[in-house]
Amino acid sequence: MEAMVALLERTSLFSGVDPGILRDLAHLAERREYGAGEWLFHESAPRQWFGAVKRGEVELVRGIHGQQRRLALLGEGGILSEGLLLDDLPHSTSALTRQGAVVVQLARATVENFPISGIRLSGLQHFIEALAFIKKACALAKEALETGASVYELVLQKGWMTREVLDEPLRPEHMTHPRQIPRSA
Repeated sequence: MEAMVALLERTSLFSGVDPGILRDLAHLAERREYGAGEWLFHESAPRQWFGAVKRGEVELVRGIHGQQRRLALLGEGGILSEGLLLDDLPHSTSALTRQGAVVVQLARATVENFPISGIRLSGLQHFIEALAFIKKACALAKEALETGASVYELVLQKGWMTREVLDEPLRPEHMTHPRQIPRSA
């Protein structure tokens, strides 16, 4: 199990996640061996699990048989089917292993239903959404540096917020006087 925790810690998706949650995830994960030339999943099929490559390589491809285009080659620590944590859409790619691979997987039912460390895995989904937001914010900051535009201007240009919504937290009284934020029920 410690090897699985170490694997999860090395993946970018779980970097910084509490070690107790990682141990819980590792305990629930299944180790699955795939033989050479075996498909892990197919494009347009429902997502049944998400996982990380423990050993070997997994190729992500898109397109119909014979006309496939390689999108990525994932090695140890590569994340597969992470979209399961974000939505119910089917796979947008197919995955196969040319030489064989071992993948640590968490089944959909586990992700959707099993309480972990006092929270449901949907809490992990919120964590991943927060990471996606941070990544988007970093890309926006980089664009602002490269173009000379302000982050404020770029947010408005992209239509991510209206001026009124964006101005509200920037009001001086909100920045200089603490206020109680109402908690949702």
